[in-house]
Amino acid sequence: MQNKSEKKFLSVCFTAILLTFLVIIAGGVVRSTGSGMGCPDWPKCFGHYIPPTTINELTFSEGKFFKKGYIVIWNEALYKAKQDFTTGKEFVPSDWEKYTKHSYAKFNVYHTWTEYVNRLTGVLLGFGAIATVVFAIRYLKTNKRKVFWLSLFNLFLIGYQGWLGSKVVESNLKAYMVTIHMFVALIILALYIYIYEQARARKFALADFEVANMKRIKVGAFVLMTLTMVQMLLGTQVREIIDEIAAVLNQTGREQWVSRVGFIFLSHRELAIAVLVLTVVLFVWIRKVTDNTFVQVFNYNSLLVVLQIITGIVLAWMALPPVFQALHLVFGCLMFGLQFWTVLFLLKIKATSSVAVKV
Repeated sequence: MQNKSEKKFLSVCFTAILLTFLVIIAGGVVRSTGSGMGCPDWPKCFGHYIPPTTINELTFSEGKFFKKGYIVIWNEALYKAKQDFTTGKEFVPSDWEKYTKHSYAKFNVYHTWTEYVNRLTGVLLGFGAIATVVFAIRYLKTNKRKVFWLSLFNLFLIGYQGWLGSKVVESNLKAYMVTIHMFVALIILALYIYIYEQARARKFALADFEVANMKRIKVGAFVLMTLTMVQMLLGTQVREIIDEIAAVLNQTGREQWVSRVGFIFLSHRELAIAVLVLTVVLFVWIRKVTDNTFVQVFNYNSLLVVLQIITGIVLAWMALPPVFQALHLVFGCLMFGLQFWTVLFLLKIKATSSVAVKV
């Protein structure tokens, strides 16, 4: 049984896991709606802590007050105010510093606030990460010291993820930068799940799985997780190619984009069938397991695999509806998280017939 402080840490760590999922979901919405450049600077948004709601706030006109760092769109470019001042009749270049990190200079209120909410979820995760480190300090005096050190490492990794987010914006959403940004989020998620299980110190006995062939379940679960990771990598490559096709076609002919992807898309589709088949096989094997927690986790994963395939079919057949793009990404990340959790459970099984201890 955990004591009071350990239970508090588990609650905080589980909250961090949920916040990580929330960040991934928000990122998926941003990606699918094309809102990534809704805030063209970082960490502020058009130089504001709270972003503008109308284009008038970003338009030069006489008698308007600008604080230092506020951004204006002028001649299809971004300019930052060098100091606090009130504008005169003419645009005076010496009052402004041209923003040169990229050439994107558009305002769409929906894209701006979608990206802003995404950033707020990242801030919430940052606070959750700090709280996780604070509550993990007690583990420095126990044999679970790595709970603290891994929590601290994840805090720094989240800081790196924030910095990486700024580079994604500066690159004007280069596809490979977006892909790296997503995979770092998955690493953060996996680490928090691992930290949670290390702190909880669950123990399973072989008796909990006595009617199942554990060797084949372990191998199958590990292969499934590996296939899912490969699938996600292929999926990001499909997305990168589609972005290139969309740019070439000037965002027109959306119904043609998928058919032009070629071999990578076919590989992504065929591997999805392999994931489904292996999931069904494991579902049949695992339903005989007597440990309810383990079975529930895998059942949720099985549901996500089905939903992932359904959203993939919709994307391929219905010209990539943005809502389903977001759902496809979110389901994939949730699948990875649950499969990683499943593998951790399996690694905890002791080859003994003693009664399992679950705390």
